[in-house]
Amino acid sequence: LLAHGLFIAIGYGAAEGLDPISESVSLWVNVPDMWLAYISALLFVAVVVTSLVAVRRRFPYEFWYAVHLLTYAAVATS
Repeated sequence: LLAHGLFIAIGYGAAEGLDPISESVSLWVNVPDMWLAYISALLFVAVVVTSLVAVRRRFPYEFWYAVHLLTYAAVATS
């Protein structure tokens, strides 16, 4: 998912003469509902990071489970 977003920003940015950061901002502002895609990606990243064994051991199971419920929100926003 992250590679997809990165390659989109690089490719579209190269076509428009913008760097990937400026193109990401342009996509956020000019493409309808792109903000939902950004939120979805951030939610998926949060789920993946909390799934890492080193991180998961530091949180109680209930917190880890609640964060994984964000997967539904991530799918809904995507």
